[in-house]
Amino acid sequence: MEKKTLVSMIMIALFMALYCSILSYAETIVLKSGETIEGEIIERTDEFIKVDIYGIPITYYLDEIESIDGEKMGLSSKKEQLSGEAALELVCSEEAKPYALQASRYMQEDHFDKAIESFREALKLDSKCMLAYMGLGGCYTSLGKHDKAIEIFKEAIKMIPTYASKFHSLIAMEYINLGKYEEAIKTCKISLEQSPDFEEAYINLGIAYAKIGDYERAKENLKKGIDISIKKGYSETAQIAEGFLEMIP
Repeated sequence: MEKKTLVSMIMIALFMALYCSILSYAETIVLKSGETIEGEIIERTDEFIKVDIYGIPITYYLDEIESIDGEKMGLSSKKEQLSGEAALELVCSEEAKPYALQASRYMQEDHFDKAIESFREALKLDSKCMLAYMGLGGCYTSLGKHDKAIEIFKEAIKMIPTYASKFHSLIAMEYINLGKYEEAIKTCKISLEQSPDFEEAYINLGIAYAKIGDYERAKENLKKGIDISIKKGYSETAQIAEGFLEMIP
């Protein structure tokens, strides 16, 4: 297998690990407003919980929460302003979610044309559906249409700027696929300015440095990405990055 082909396979695997993490959250939090949040609770206190929403920790105070995984909340605390709107952008609306989930199934079965159609239907119903933007861009990545994927991710930044760092990292991944390594490095750095502990940005930065022959910086950033992935429990992402690290002279 040619080295270029292997790198492309690693990049697609890295994207899929990132994308699938959206579909595997452990808890469902229902707010008293009626809104539903899906995420991993990474911290609990007597006053609040902290939820990991696609790598971004967001705080919810207990007096704003109706239930967690169906269990009613019996505790109340001092009223505080929440940043919940940012987290809600991750989840598709009830109208759009069936299309996005069906598209995800098509995508996992490599039926990319059907997936694209369903993801676009989801976005017609909810222009801020993170799942749809991620999946749509991923379909174009798998089809080798990297410029189109960049276009989708840039649109996502405009519509849901809270997650700009995530989409900048994905754009950097597409620049790597296109051989635009300097652009990839620049975009990764933007991503890390916005989210300093984002493991995917470090991994993409390391790959980009490796492609221009800067192996010292490549190893440094890949190791950072691996360490953060392990700390967050993202073992698959860590393994993919370790595979690329082993390819560096």
